[in-house]
Amino acid sequence: MPGAAGPAQRPDTASSATKRDVARKFYTQTVRESGITGRPARLLTILGLRAAESRSRARRPVLSVDAAASNGRREVTTWLPVHELSETAVWEAVRASGAPSHPIYRYTRRLSCSLCPLASYADLIVAARLRPDLAAEYAAIEEEIGHSFQPHRSIAQIIEQARSAEPGAATAAPSCAAKAAVIGGVR
Repeated sequence: MPGAAGPAQRPDTASSATKRDVARKFYTQTVRESGITGRPARLLTILGLRAAESRSRARRPVLSVDAAASNGRREVTTWLPVHELSETAVWEAVRASGAPSHPIYRYTRRLSCSLCPLASYADLIVAARLRPDLAAEYAAIEEEIGHSFQPHRSIAQIIEQARSAEPGAATAAPSCAAKAAVIGGVR
């Protein structure tokens, strides 16, 4: 199957359609419900993006006005409080705060959409083990459209690897996930 038109080649699809656009609808609703008139409402978006995660994230400023989300009724500012922190420093801060972490960190290093084409291979195998019905649905769609899930990997290959993985592999947490499980009070 050719991979040129697969979703992994268009990361903007995941970011824009399923995240930014949803957030902007929420901003509109929040401003409408706030009753603020006569001046733009001020909204603050706080994201857990770290510079070490990608080159594009490294280029983002820690604090910025989101001109694309702002308009005459709202001014949206984005703050990246953990931007300069290492993954270890983030988990240390979570532990020190006493805040719980999401249970998915028991299984994967990142919290994202299940079976995201941009996820790591290890996280995809875990996702396919945790959600075999969804993985099978993705495989059927992949077959129907004639494009692979990732440029050099089909979802069928991921499913096969998930099936052949050692029993319990979906519950073996990577080191950061093990820290998260302890921090979040779940084991």
